[in-house]
Amino acid sequence: MFHERLVLNQASLDEMLDFHSPTPGEPLVSGYGLGVWQPSPEAFEGMSVRAWGHGGSIAGYRAFMFYLPDHGVSMSILMNDDDDEGFGHIINALMEVLLRRRK
Repeated sequence: MFHERLVLNQASLDEMLDFHSPTPGEPLVSGYGLGVWQPSPEAFEGMSVRAWGHGGSIAGYRAFMFYLPDHGVSMSILMNDDDDEGFGHIINALMEVLLRRRK
């Protein structure tokens, strides 16, 4: 959807990516659009990465999909656990590999 823009026209995509301030108490989110949120630098352990995506959880499961527009890469992560710390380690390890390969 983000990379090849086959699903949405540019005006719709622009509206989705018009980020607004997050709700208080959401330190890992720097902005919300229409169905899309923008992770804050803290979400990636301070790595300077621009990303758009969405995630969620329910007892025993966690999912996160994001697109890195500066790298043209999409990632989806699904986990049969609802441990925030473990999930963060997985995301950050994948980001480190991606950024190391892109240098």
